[in-house]
Amino acid sequence: MNNQDELYNPSKMDVYDYTLEAGRFRRFLWFCAGADPQILEKCPHSDRVKEEGIGGIVLSTGILAFISSSYAFYSVFGPKVGYALEDGNIQNPALWIVVSILCGLIWALVIFNIDRFIVTSTGHGDGTDKITWHEFIAGIPRLLMAVVIGLTMAAPLEIRVFKSEIDAELHALQEAETARNTAVAKERLETDQARIDELISENKKKIESMQSENETAMAELRKRKDELAREINTGYGDRAKKREALLIKDETAFAASQQSSSRMKASITQEVESLEKKRAQVQADYDKKYQDEYRKAASLDGLGKRIQLAHELFLLPSIFLSLLLIIIEITPVLIKMMLIRGPYDYLSDNQSRIAIAKSAIELSEYSQHDGAGSTVNTRVQEIFHQADTIVANERNKLQAESELADVAYEIFKKKTSTDIENNPDHYLKEMGSGKKDEG
Repeated sequence: MNNQDELYNPSKMDVYDYTLEAGRFRRFLWFCAGADPQILEKCPHSDRVKEEGIGGIVLSTGILAFISSSYAFYSVFGPKVGYALEDGNIQNPALWIVVSILCGLIWALVIFNIDRFIVTSTGHGDGTDKITWHEFIAGIPRLLMAVVIGLTMAAPLEIRVFKSEIDAELHALQEAETARNTAVAKERLETDQARIDELISENKKKIESMQSENETAMAELRKRKDELAREINTGYGDRAKKREALLIKDETAFAASQQSSSRMKASITQEVESLEKKRAQVQADYDKKYQDEYRKAASLDGLGKRIQLAHELFLLPSIFLSLLLIIIEITPVLIKMMLIRGPYDYLSDNQSRIAIAKSAIELSEYSQHDGAGSTVNTRVQEIFHQADTIVANERNKLQAESELADVAYEIFKKKTSTDIENNPDHYLKEMGSGKKDEG
């Protein structure tokens, strides 16, 4: 065969190089798109890039789902022990980071699997670049699934994007919540402390007054004693004796007064100590109440509250972020509807028909018509030749066994009849012995 003949040889006209050199990442993208690498080996480069793009979108949604769910799990399950913006407001943060990453990975795998199923089950559409009404109606369940997945991913990402503003607002709300719930306890604390402080002040004044009186009386006695000593030095007469006796009497009375004052002072001091303990107990009760309300306010730092604040503070940006993620999520489904059927689609359908044909399954289309003769819809009738052959074989075997059983019964019947005719006495004796046994 010369060069001119090879030019017009159909087997030599396709000069496209179908060699498929794909690394692990490209093959992973095809896996994400649910594409068959064996079929892609027979397709041009455009089909391979198309499947890579679809797989990249599915992979990106899985990555976004991992980031979103990990932060959501950290916000939900991490025990809050302090206000937002406070250091160490989550107990054992390293542990909860690991737990959140593991939970986020599991959730991302679930979303990835659902997205991959949605893409692979969408099919090829009608083969045109337009989304027809029939295609849209048929794709509504998949679109709804994609929208729900997009919304679930959007919420945690919203609160992460606006984290600084949400933390500031949440911190103010937590402080206000704690102040509101402890307002009555704080008012009672201030009233009780004021009353106790007043009693303590009165008792301390009593002690100070007693000390002042004792000091004044002691100073007076000391002065009189000095005066008496000077008078005795000049002469110990009757007047000095009288003053000395009166001084001794006053000192005795002062000593008795000192003992009484000491007992009263000890009693007042004990009462002051009791009041101070009561004041400390009142403060401790308030501190406990405050800590309880503090922890309750700290627990407001949940996913739902942050989403609520995000929508209150940044409603429009939140909506646009949700729409962006929804668009990313539904893009593979819409792309599948808009794609023009290419070599991969035809080869994939062909391979499916080959697999069906190898199993001896025949698909035949037939149309249903209305009364006017117009076609209502087209249905596919499945003929399972292999299964029908097995059913027919089993049916024939059962029928043959039944016929052979009938033949055997007829032969047995004829043989038994001949034996009875040739030896009737034998059968009569057996019948007689049977009756005796029954008697």
